[in-house]
Amino acid sequence: SIDDGLSSQEIFLTKASSVVEGHRGDLVDMAEVVAIVCGDDLSVSGGR
Repeated sequence: SIDDGLSSQEIFLTKASSVVEGHRGDLVDMAEVVAIVCGDDLSVSGGR
């Protein structure tokens, strides 16, 4: 699979980055990525 050879953290960061880029269309700061990885999706679902 695409996740082969990646650590759990790398997989989470990759998925979080995909979600954020799909929603925002640009890069975001690490705080927002970490929030998504930690399960806090307010920055995505709520919009800012």
